[in-house]
Amino acid sequence: MSLGPAGQSRCAHPGSGDTVSVDPGPQLWSGSFDESGPVCLRCGHDEGEERDAELCTSWLENGKEPVLECPSCGSSDLLGNWDLTDASAVGPAAVILEGDCSFAVKDTLLAGLRSGLGGRWAYVHLHL
Repeated sequence: MSLGPAGQSRCAHPGSGDTVSVDPGPQLWSGSFDESGPVCLRCGHDEGEERDAELCTSWLENGKEPVLECPSCGSSDLLGNWDLTDASAVGPAAVILEGDCSFAVKDTLLAGLRSGLGGRWAYVHLHL
């Protein structure tokens, strides 16, 4: 998979802190500090951190992904289809990018994972 021009220029000479790893699950993948909740893709409503924790705990414990209905616009979808950038998700594996090149390649990597492996891939950003 090509990382594209932006990724190639940012990651051509990765620093000592740049790493890529694959971590098997299933487990909870979380944005940790400054976390918000799942955000509705239709209207932008944020469900909040407490609701996120409740939904993901249930998901992790019973293995069934919850369907979430937006209280603002009424749209309904599986939790993993909401914007989880600053929230949490449960999944069978994670590709973890750390370092300066992670933002430059994340969109290309997500597209490659989705097209090459199929299935659904969520992006969760860890705030440090």
